[in-house]
Formats: sequence, C-alpha cells, structure tokens
Amino acid sequence: MFNAIARKFITAFGRRYDFDVSYQLYLADHSGSAFRTFARACKLGWHRQRVSPQVAMAVQLVAIQFEDCGSCTELMIKLAREAGMEEAEINTVLSGHADGLQEELALACRYARTVLRHEESAGVLEEVRQRWGEQGVIDLAMAVLGARLYPQMKWALGFASPGAACAMVGGRPALMAAEA
Repeated sequence: MFNAIARKFITAFGRRYDFDVSYQLYLADHSGSAFRTFARACKLGWHRQRVSPQVAMAVQLVAIQFEDCGSCTELMIKLAREAGMEEAEINTVLSGHADGLQEELALACRYARTVLRHEESAGVLEEVRQRWGEQGVIDLAMAVLGARLYPQMKWALGFASPGAACAMVGGRPALMAAEA
C-alpha cells in the first residue's frame, strides 16, 4: 500500500516539475523504509524560522549548483520561482556574483559559498548572526544541507554520471561560477 502511494506522489512530483524521479522510485521500490527516511530528511532544506523563502532559496541554489547536478539545479530554479524569487535574482545567484542582489540575498550566497568551500567563516557567520540571529544561522545551514541531499542520493544510488551531472543549465554549465 505504501509503495503505491509513494509511487503516485513521486510520479506526480516528477510530472509537475518535468524532473527525472527514477532514483526516488528506485528507493521506494527497493526499501520503503529507506524512502520514508529520505522523505523526512528532505524536509531539512525547507526548515525556516527567521529567513525569508527567497533567502533560503538563494542558499539552496548555490548549494545545488555546487553539487554540479544540472537537472537538480533546473528543479531548484523552478522552486525558487515558486518561492517568489525574480528571474534576475536567480540568474545573478547562479552567475556566482553578488552584484545587483539585495543585501540579504548577497549575504546568504556568500554564506553558502563559504560553507561549501570549507573556508574560514567567522566573518560571514557573524554577519548572518547580526542580521537573522542564531535561528538564521540554523536556517541557512539547513538550506545548504537540504539542497545537497538530492544530488548526493542520486550519485550514491548510481543514478548520476559525469555526463548527466554536468548538464547545461540555461545554456551554461551547472558548476558554480568558479572561484567567483
């Protein structure tokens, strides 16, 4: 019974967003327990107490792009639009440059890049704390972790490949605008 319900939900999600959900179907088909655990873990990226949906989505865009999964990045772009991000904001976030972004979006992107690159983060963490408090730090941390979950699961289950993962996103490579 669970499997039929899970498959219906997963398939509807895939149709709605024109997204290949084969790795999720595989998970549900071979281990309902693992799929339930994965589904609960997916909530990480949607946890918010202090930051706006747009700020969280900016962080998720940076994190998903860092994972270099074109299809996941395309999905996150659609979700960012639904969350109210403007097309220009999305494009600027994906470009790797903060020029022209609202201050809070620029800070969120800087935070995400610092975390993803494992760089010294005391300065950016203090800025995040000053702007959104401890709950804001937690919100952004959860957004980074939550976004990375999907492409990591695809790779771990064998549903990603270098050719597929490096797919173009809007005419440009999915890789984070390097070292920007």
